[in-house]
Amino acid sequence: MFPSDHSAEAFFDRLERDWIRCALVAARPDLEDAMVLEGERPMIRIPSPHRGAILVAKTDDGPTAQWIVGVPGRPDPSIHEPGSGEELVRIVLAALEGPGPHQQHAPYTEGM
Repeated sequence: MFPSDHSAEAFFDRLERDWIRCALVAARPDLEDAMVLEGERPMIRIPSPHRGAILVAKTDDGPTAQWIVGVPGRPDPSIHEPGSGEELVRIVLAALEGPGPHQQHAPYTEGM
């Protein structure tokens, strides 16, 4: 029995999500217990002391799917569309360092 297209995509989504998680933990070991991996969806929720949760998620299935990074901020949140896994990790690490000069601190809210 061969896996369906959907189960094959889900498998590769999990592999990519695990690669992202491992790359973030390699750069910041303190993130290992803080990250929340969504069970069914290709998404990682990363709490930040400077803002709300940073979200790393895959937008869709199929050939147009891509990973994005959602960074809460005031006055405006931002969505990043990294061109590579390495760029995605850099964006998350920069967001964890704190808000840019134009953004106010947004407190972390449990259960967002």
